[in-house]
Amino acid sequence: MTERAARLRPRGWSSPPIWLWAFCTIVFLYILIPVIIVGIMSFSAVDYLSFPPPALSLRWYTEFFQSAKWLAAAWNSVRIAVGTTLLAVALGLLAALGLARSARKGRKVLQVILLIPMMVPPIIAAVAMYLGYARWGLLGTYMGVVLGHVCMALPFVIILISSALADLERNYYDAALTLGADPVRATWFVVLPLIRPSILSGILFAFIISFDEVIVSIFLVKTETATVPKLMFDSLKFEINPIISSISTLLVAITASVLLLVVLNNARARRLKSDRRTVSST
Repeated sequence: MTERAARLRPRGWSSPPIWLWAFCTIVFLYILIPVIIVGIMSFSAVDYLSFPPPALSLRWYTEFFQSAKWLAAAWNSVRIAVGTTLLAVALGLLAALGLARSARKGRKVLQVILLIPMMVPPIIAAVAMYLGYARWGLLGTYMGVVLGHVCMALPFVIILISSALADLERNYYDAALTLGADPVRATWFVVLPLIRPSILSGILFAFIISFDEVIVSIFLVKTETATVPKLMFDSLKFEINPIISSISTLLVAITASVLLLVVLNNARARRLKSDRRTVSST
């Protein structure tokens, strides 16, 4: 272990026991092996799912990128995910800033209210959205789907940004006010740059939550607004061929890439935070 890592290690920390490493490895393999199997089957050259595949080919990936139906669904997923990300991050940032400056007693109540979508089972939220959107004429519209996905992504954005604001030293904000900045300018030029890594993590989480959302999409989308997860769900009811495994592999790859960016971003944020504390102490 490097000297820098040793300094950052919590006091009293010790290496986990071997049995814990073994247990975590078993759980990791239990989760990863089905994904690997699906990925291998996506390269099958035959018209049916089989493992191991009798022959390997990129046929089903080619078919996906040449299919107007699947490409339209992919474009819908991207459009809806981008709209969801913009709205969820904007609302989540404002909510987190409001929570950070509210009284302690009222803050707890507001946090519970804002995090309710995370506590309620998605199927219940989807049914409630379906009944409400049917009255308001939002079923099957891009706006309706975006609003539904925002409801699911917003709690994660609030948690990420709120945790960053909780760790942020208020001295920076107070110093900006002392130097003549109004609260808006102090927030824009001081607070937001300091929590930029958490905002970026919120953007990535909101995008991937919307892009992979299936339960809410089943209730809210129609043919013209169908997303990739919704189209996969419909295809599994009528046909099962390796194109489903190829699309699943692509979705897993996209999700893993986004999560890797989040991990790298959080690691960079921790380094910057450590460097700021070192500078402040000196």
